Amino acid sequence: GSGWVATVIATAFTPSAGPTIAASLVSYTAGPITKFGTATYTANDPLDLTGVVPAVTATGITGDNSATWNPTIHVFVPGGQAAGVYTGVITHSVA
Repeated sequence: GSGWVATVIATAFTPSAGPTIAASLVSYTAGPITKFGTATYTANDPLDLTGVVPAVTATGITGDNSATWNPTIHVFVPGGQAAGVYTGVITHSVA
């Protein structure tokens, strides 16, 4: 078939008080992809998770296939940002 795309998006990271860390300061690195089946798998490693962006794509698929990976999430913390616990949501989808 034509393939599939795993996408990712993040919300801002919010503390209990004070300014948030924007999703534009969050990036994603897929890391090694464990491949099952016949396809070409590509890590897209988006630098900004503000909108829905491709994380991993599979093209040239023949038959059943799947992939697994363990991403690293990078959050750039601006200077002067308050120390504390921040909460955010990162969502994956596959189409």
